[in-house]
Amino acid sequence: MPAERRAARRSAGFELFRLASRLNTLNFTEHGGAEQRLTADQTARALEDFGAQKKLSYKWLRKRLDFAPSVSFGQDDEDRDIVARSGSAAEGSYALRQAVGDAGWRALLAQPAVLDCIAAILSFRSDLGSIANGIRLLGLDSVLAEAIIAAEMDGAFGAFKGAGHVSATAARAMLPHLAAGMGYAEACHEAGFDHSAAAEVKLEDIRNPVARKAISETLKQVRAMIAVYGEPDRIHLELARDVGKSAEERDEISKGIEKRNKQRDRMRDRFTELLARPPSGADEMLKFELWNEQQGRCLYTDREISKGR
Repeated sequence: MPAERRAARRSAGFELFRLASRLNTLNFTEHGGAEQRLTADQTARALEDFGAQKKLSYKWLRKRLDFAPSVSFGQDDEDRDIVARSGSAAEGSYALRQAVGDAGWRALLAQPAVLDCIAAILSFRSDLGSIANGIRLLGLDSVLAEAIIAAEMDGAFGAFKGAGHVSATAARAMLPHLAAGMGYAEACHEAGFDHSAAAEVKLEDIRNPVARKAISETLKQVRAMIAVYGEPDRIHLELARDVGKSAEERDEISKGIEKRNKQRDRMRDRFTELLARPPSGADEMLKFELWNEQQGRCLYTDREISKGR
């Protein structure tokens, strides 16, 4: 749906869509037998009472579906969230449910489009006045609206950041089909979408200069090949980092990147705390990290290096 913006990542519609998509691709074995998928009934049971807790682990799913200890999901860590690599599968829905209470949550579930609008306002607006105004204009019960605004003032919605990969309308349209046990491609088809369609992207719309340069050079090569050999029937792309790596290895790389990003965030916060200003760039951050590794001393002379230097 190219005319619509992507859904707020922490909207109930998108979180449910993402959970249902994951449940329909989840494999499990019993007594070491053949791999199985969840039935439509099991998927529906897992989606019930959504938002009651934010983390949905393999241990939670096992208990939810009354699975025997002999059932294995192929995971060493049973406490790992079944959907989210960082954060939790129902983080946004849980926070909103806590803010409005179970009765308020049930009232909001009856208005799924409004529920997703609330998440969009909380995610994409930063000014409290603008957020409060947007919530009040949705036509909610005044008690509900004020409860959401009060929770925002208390910082309850800090997790409401970023966007998903589909619009809220598309997520809601596919959700009934996913909940019935269909895969993503089939659910797209039933909802009237083409899952393989891609939006046209203009080169000037790519903000990252390194990525823009790489794509520009690739296009030159493709055009040169077309000039000599004619237009190809298809073009297959492989990213160098993915070649020859298993799903487990790629997952391990993703975890490493995530760990490094968290480390950088901590160092950036420490820099700001010590020097009362944010770092000016990557070079300054690198110096600061090296200074920390050396406990603030020169490796050659063992003299102290002040934080100002």
